[in-house]
Amino acid sequence: MCDEQEISRSTGFLWTYEGEDFLVTNWHSLTGVNPYSGRFLSRKLAARPNSIRVALPSSQLGRKLGYNVPLFDENGDPLWSVHPTAREQVDIAVIRLPDESERPEMGAQLLATPLNTGQWANLEPFVGENLFVIGFPRNLHMHGLPIWKRATFATEPVLFSDKPGHRQVWIDCASREGMSGSPVIQVAHGHYLRGEDRRFSNLLPGHEFYGIYSGRLVDPEDDPRLDDQLVAQIGIVWPRLLIERVVTHGVRDVFRRENSFEPTIESA
Repeated sequence: MCDEQEISRSTGFLWTYEGEDFLVTNWHSLTGVNPYSGRFLSRKLAARPNSIRVALPSSQLGRKLGYNVPLFDENGDPLWSVHPTAREQVDIAVIRLPDESERPEMGAQLLATPLNTGQWANLEPFVGENLFVIGFPRNLHMHGLPIWKRATFATEPVLFSDKPGHRQVWIDCASREGMSGSPVIQVAHGHYLRGEDRRFSNLLPGHEFYGIYSGRLVDPEDDPRLDDQLVAQIGIVWPRLLIERVVTHGVRDVFRRENSFEPTIESA
């Protein structure tokens, strides 16, 4: 939101740490700026947001519980955290959400659950294996529930490390606007579990939270010569380890709405 004007919609999810709940989404979703090119994402409005409207699922099917969360403090400094060295070049932003005493009266039970409290299968990731990107492409939903878009690992996830040039994992997925900030879930049938015993299970599908989606590798809007029908549908995912690092060791961002954007240059 820019004041009362809605700029765009994105996806996000909850994360809990030391008794507090945080919203995890993309840096570009909170700033309205492409972290690599510096251009406004809202070309019609050329606006940068100063708050977000958070909508969370409730016990009443189809009804979301919503409230506003400011993005800047009284001095104009951002309230969200970013990667401690790469900052916005890792397109993840984490912002603390008001606790129950600070939220307005909802009138229904909140059902949102932090993803890091889930019972995950701890799957080994391999190139070509199945994933789902769970979000709201162009605000599509069914009874307020998100869309599960199928994907596969397009590059070797085992090459990931929290070092410059090795943080992105690419996936093959036909995604659209609104899915930025979506959780990415790995799904396997008849899978090996990580661990010393490497137990084998072929009874039920296993699910593993893998990371956060942040958009397509090549966006036709960035280059008018590209035909949207011909662009390879390759998306960017930032693995879970990066989310954990931003939550536990992240730093407050230095982005200010009134300043020109200066991309972070990370030292080797």
